[in-house]
Amino acid sequence: MPVRFDLIEIKTDDRLSGVKALLSVLEDAISEYERRKQAELRKIDRSTRSGLAEYSVSREILEYEAEYRLPRFAAYTVVTLLHTILEVHLRECANEAMRLKRLRFSPDDLKGSGIEAFGTYLTNSGVYDVESDSAWARMKHLRDLRNLIVHGAGTPSEQKKKAVNRLKQEFKKGFGYSGDSWQWNEIWISPELCRQLTDEVGEFAERCLSAVRAAGPR
Repeated sequence: MPVRFDLIEIKTDDRLSGVKALLSVLEDAISEYERRKQAELRKIDRSTRSGLAEYSVSREILEYEAEYRLPRFAAYTVVTLLHTILEVHLRECANEAMRLKRLRFSPDDLKGSGIEAFGTYLTNSGVYDVESDSAWARMKHLRDLRNLIVHGAGTPSEQKKKAVNRLKQEFKKGFGYSGDSWQWNEIWISPELCRQLTDEVGEFAERCLSAVRAAGPR
């Protein structure tokens, strides 16, 4: 029996460690990309008018990529992975709770899907009241971030503007959106917020799993 529990913990910890490593790799890769492109720009012939124009345009493109586009895509990738890891962990916890308490209804019997459905299962089964967990609101904010990325490529629909305003209040400097921005009205997520969310998912996941452990036979 302990092996089953350990496997859930091992897999989740491994996935979260992978997210942290990926974020570091992406940040290093962006810095290296900028360094390499800067070196290429220096080779452009500045002695002619056309060379100056080419240099200016290429520099602006590089600045846009290094400071905005690539970090944004890196954050989108991390947030999407984090939500997936959280959802899988909650599903595994819910299935383990069903097995340990010999419940007749399974997590799949609930209407809806995703983290809220599995969280509801843990609550209704008496294993863990996720609503009382201090991080549950943040986990739902993570879901909202993921939905903005997956369903709108980071550009909120009119129906999602209220959700965006809530996220701005929740995450402060780590999250940005300007409806009148020239940058296609896309949300922005900082690397620091990605790291913070990774830690919060890990801590929340451990509390859920600990509750499932406690529900098992003594």
